[in-house]
Amino acid sequence: MNKGFTLVELSVTIGITVIISILILADFPEFTRRLELSRTAQAVAVSFREAESSALAVREFKPDSISYFPAYGLHFENPPLTTYFLFADLNNNRVYDAGEKADEFQINGQPRVSRLCGGTRSSPPGRCDLTRLDVVFVRPNPDIFINSDKGSFSDAEAVLLLPDGQEKKVVIWSTGQLAIE
Repeated sequence: MNKGFTLVELSVTIGITVIISILILADFPEFTRRLELSRTAQAVAVSFREAESSALAVREFKPDSISYFPAYGLHFENPPLTTYFLFADLNNNRVYDAGEKADEFQINGQPRVSRLCGGTRSSPPGRCDLTRLDVVFVRPNPDIFINSDKGSFSDAEAVLLLPDGQEKKVVIWSTGQLAIE
């Protein structure tokens, strides 16, 4: 008695494997776009935590020969955008001013911050026509101030968008809660 696979069994097994591989690879570009959007949203959320950490850890900022230990925040401006700033609030006005940039974050790939919204959670419908958004973390409590060109808000969101219309929102509240939706 011979042991092994017959030619028919081998052909059926290879055929099933090919069909499964085609189904998986057909969705691969869509999968990579969704993954890129998720990674970008996570990176923006980590940037908020970095600003908070810089403020609470009393990070030194030295734009000239003088050392400062200011509040820190994130600055978004003119969506759709691919860069945003970590800034040191040297004059304690809770908004980004020239000369306060501590670091610049670059969004690589297809996602863009397409809209900046404020108050959509705490006082719906809120506003999604913001052109500037500053989220500042002030120690020691920590206090969080959300300011924009349209006023102050209790919550804000940066809406990330892919060219095909898929979006994710990074939402931060003045209480410090942060979410990716």
